[in-house]
Amino acid sequence: MTVKISQLKLPELAEDLVNFGRRKGADEIEVSILDGYEFSVDVRLGKVENLVEAGSRALGLRVIKGNRTAFASSSDLSRETLERLVDNAVKRAELSNPDEFSGLPSLSSKRVDIHSLNLFDPEISKLDAKEKIVLALETERIALEDKRITNSHGASFETKEIKTVLANSNGFLQEYKETIYGLSLGLQAGETNDRVEGFWFSTKRHFHELEPPEEVARTAVWRTVRQLHPRKIKTQKVPVVFEPMMTSWLLGFLVVCVSGVSVYQKTSFLSGRLGEKIADIKVNVIDNGAMPGNLGTRPFDAEGVPCQRTVVIDKGTLKNYLCNTYAARKLN
Repeated sequence: MTVKISQLKLPELAEDLVNFGRRKGADEIEVSILDGYEFSVDVRLGKVENLVEAGSRALGLRVIKGNRTAFASSSDLSRETLERLVDNAVKRAELSNPDEFSGLPSLSSKRVDIHSLNLFDPEISKLDAKEKIVLALETERIALEDKRITNSHGASFETKEIKTVLANSNGFLQEYKETIYGLSLGLQAGETNDRVEGFWFSTKRHFHELEPPEEVARTAVWRTVRQLHPRKIKTQKVPVVFEPMMTSWLLGFLVVCVSGVSVYQKTSFLSGRLGEKIADIKVNVIDNGAMPGNLGTRPFDAEGVPCQRTVVIDKGTLKNYLCNTYAARKLN
């Protein structure tokens, strides 16, 4: 008997598709489902310019047969569509080239306490659309009270509520929910020949941690007007201090360079340099996907491997690359 999607919980659906794929001949199969709801509003000069309120579901799968891999995805979660998708993916896998490094990760014995990661804010259901619009309008209104501000790019407020489900044929089946709130504002100051732009934003997992409209507006104004009336300085050697947002950009570049994919493709200047000193002794970089409440935190990665604390650079020495299962196997 065919079971309707409305009668199935998403973890059960993912597990059923894994079992169906195995029956169809897949050696290994992985199914991921995202179930999300989002709200976003953009306002400018006191008027709503754009408003989105929508829910969405998407399913992705990876099928491996004889070291051959096929991928598929769908936003239609009807049973008939998904079973046809799995069946076709198994057939397509047979047509691809074999790769000895393909395959799912082994099931980890480590179990993460998802609740302790503090990723979901139940207060999100108490915020209605009108309150969200008011937050954006109020943020812009406060900023425009400053006479040095001559124009506005607008203010935005958004919320996201996401459920992630992952199941695979190695026995992994877990789900977690997360929330994200964001409030932002862009401004202009000065006249035609001395016009500057600036912005500020606050993004958090919990509403009570989000900077209030007054704080976002004040910071956006300060970051904008501080650029007015610049002056030249003499050429000189001086210490350079990077502000936090620039530091995060630099770390983002570093993450690309220590990515296992970049390393085995030899597109990174850090390929083959594990154990070498690559930075000042004062530099320590740690990748930690298990810090409670943080935006980058999650209980497991896209393959079901538990997130953990990994030292990338220790006192200037490159200690680890950041790999998915395929890259880890390629790099031994």
